[in-house]
Amino acid sequence: MAYCRKCGNMIPDTSTYCIYCGNPTSSNTQVKPNQQGLETAIKIMFFVSYILNIGAMFIAVASLCLIILGLTLYVILPFGLVFLLVLIPLAWMIPMHIYCVTKLNNREPIGLDFKICTLILINVVLGILLICHNDD
Repeated sequence: MAYCRKCGNMIPDTSTYCIYCGNPTSSNTQVKPNQQGLETAIKIMFFVSYILNIGAMFIAVASLCLIILGLTLYVILPFGLVFLLVLIPLAWMIPMHIYCVTKLNNREPIGLDFKICTLILINVVLGILLICHNDD
């Protein structure tokens, strides 16, 4: 007897779908080679986004140091803008990354709303990769 990856109930070894929740068994979920490459690109782009956002955070901190050292007011507005544009994606990036990787590993569909939020809040390229990913 095997166990369902989604609900954890015991199912026969020969079944292709779980009789309790309808989730396909591992023998029935074959990933197309191009989808596997796309999933790898999505996971890599999350880490690239981490690096870009951390770099932007360093720029924001450097701007703050310059403001503290007494530069004029025209530096304050860009600092506030950079800080907000970096803080929001950085705060959402870790939970969104965990959610996305969990869905990809379990072969569960990722909603269009999540894909669009990723496109807007984290990284345009990552959002486009997610939108191009086929959830079938």
